[in-house]
Amino acid sequence: MKKGLLLYLLITASGILNAQDNWIWPEDSTMAIRNIAYYTDRMRTKDYQGATEYLEWLLVNAPNINKSIYINGVKIYDFLANETNDKKLKQTYLKKKLSLYDQRLKIYGETKELLYRRLLTAYNVEKNNPEKHQLLNDQAIKVMSLYGNDVPENIFVISMDLIRRKSIQDKEKSPIEILHQYDQLLNKFDNNNQKSNKTYLILKKMMASAVSLDCELLNNWLSNKHEIQQQDTIWLKRAVSYGLNMQCQESSFFVEAADKMIEKSPSYSLARLLAIKYEKRNEFNKSEKYYLLSINLAPDNEKKFQALMSCARYYHRRSKWALSKSNIIAAKNLNSSNKETEALLGDLYFDGAKSCMKKISRVEDRAIYIAAHKHYKLSGKKNKMTLASQQFPSMNDIFSEGLNEGDVIKVGCWVNEEVKLKRRENLQN
Repeated sequence: MKKGLLLYLLITASGILNAQDNWIWPEDSTMAIRNIAYYTDRMRTKDYQGATEYLEWLLVNAPNINKSIYINGVKIYDFLANETNDKKLKQTYLKKKLSLYDQRLKIYGETKELLYRRLLTAYNVEKNNPEKHQLLNDQAIKVMSLYGNDVPENIFVISMDLIRRKSIQDKEKSPIEILHQYDQLLNKFDNNNQKSNKTYLILKKMMASAVSLDCELLNNWLSNKHEIQQQDTIWLKRAVSYGLNMQCQESSFFVEAADKMIEKSPSYSLARLLAIKYEKRNEFNKSEKYYLLSINLAPDNEKKFQALMSCARYYHRRSKWALSKSNIIAAKNLNSSNKETEALLGDLYFDGAKSCMKKISRVEDRAIYIAAHKHYKLSGKKNKMTLASQQFPSMNDIFSEGLNEGDVIKVGCWVNEEVKLKRRENLQN
């Protein structure tokens, strides 16, 4: 029986030894071989708990026998940690896994991959211990430096979470200091080869939970940095992102940064936003510039329709009736089924009527309201149809000019439409 077992161990150990180089045997090499065979056999049969007894003997009595005991040891304790639902036991297994990394690093030296894997485990074990936050952060910085511009994305998430946790712990740290740390982390992330929008959104969400900023604080910090970094496209994008996330679009830094950024990286949505901001500031030349730019930058017909309609409304507000109409017609040509264009034409004719009145013919002056009524009817705006009809010429006006209800006349000026004459209802004059 003993001979059979010994033969089995020797065969098993032989396979293991041939697969690994650089074995350093302890004085009791027979016991070492036996424990290697036992723990690897338990692993093969997925009895990971049973493997720990033999692995532990090797770790205590032959710690430098071969790095395979640390590689396999991590697999064993990782499996046990994942299998248990007992939180305390899970932490015990993870701590053991962490000690295996530490012992391997001490004996076999550092590699960036090993430090990275060790950091992931250390974070899971120690993230709830405030006394470990600085050490974890230092380790994360070291791993980032070793990976250069190929840092695994989850390291950024770990670093941001540590910033968040430290900000909760350190009540004296100012919001600006925390934001500065976040900004430095994003600088690294922006220059990293591995970066996804999903990770960026996670970082942004974590920052928002770490610091409570108002627009005044944000404005003071970003305005100073903007003076230095206004030519940096990445910085400009981030400054604009800060303004949008914090609802600080009225801050001076935001408009200035967005204005610079759109020169370097044209954007449909940003052009529309700047158009609105400059209009509110009564800087109409710039506002018009961005309304027109948004039309050119529209990525599809739906967005172009929206941009044309926004531009039309802008010209409407500025009483530039002909320009407003040309944008409405362009939008209508893009999407003739959208009745919004008809409603806007009705508003344009109704509000701009006085600009076309020559005060020579009451019928001609009021025919524009018939045109407005026609477009309101096409858009289904009954209330506005009523308002427009109240401005129609009276029957007396029509008769006195030698015309009849139903005659076709042309509304000139910037309207340039034909209408059928209609009289104002329920009025004698």
